[in-house]
Amino acid sequence: MSLNPPRRPSTLAADKFSAATRAIGWAPDPRASARPAEAPMTWSARPPAPAATAYSGARASSAAAPLAAAMRGAGGELEASRIRGSMVVKGARKSAQDSQIVTSLIVAFVLVVIVVASVRVQGTMRITKSREVVTGTLKAVHERQSTFRLLNQRFATWRELEVRGMRLPANQAVVKSNATASHWFVSVRDSATGVICDKTGELFDDGPDDHRAVCRNQTR
Repeated sequence: MSLNPPRRPSTLAADKFSAATRAIGWAPDPRASARPAEAPMTWSARPPAPAATAYSGARASSAAAPLAAAMRGAGGELEASRIRGSMVVKGARKSAQDSQIVTSLIVAFVLVVIVVASVRVQGTMRITKSREVVTGTLKAVHERQSTFRLLNQRFATWRELEVRGMRLPANQAVVKSNATASHWFVSVRDSATGVICDKTGELFDDGPDDHRAVCRNQTR
């Protein structure tokens, strides 16, 4: 084992050769062409590459698309529900209005029927009352004729009855009358109702009801 340490190879000759070649202009400097030592790699927070960013954006978009579609669907359902609710409310309102119209028409019809029926009933009652009054007048005529027949052996004309005090109510008038030795006839009209009643008397009548009065309504 040698006690002297190993010598490093001398670079003097190489340096001289490089200087000579540089003076000529064609040889490169071996130290200049030497590759620098690579710097050690260190971890640093660098922004992601554009491709990674685009991929992340695509993934975010693809993840957000179903949510947006769901939101649009929910909005459409809400709008459709609102429209259906509005249509239901309008339908109910129109149905209520139709019911009110129908009810009003029914009530009006019933009122008209009641009014017409009431008028008819009142008219019928007036006619019935008028017939009763005129019939009573004719019974009074029968009594006067019976008295005149006992005194004169014949029946009297209407004028002869008037001379002897026979009077009719203000709204009644004699339409026709005649008299013979065996019978008499008088027709009396009620001007308020148009009722006309006719009565005939015979020689052998026992009372005013043997020949009932016949009444009718005069056509105007």
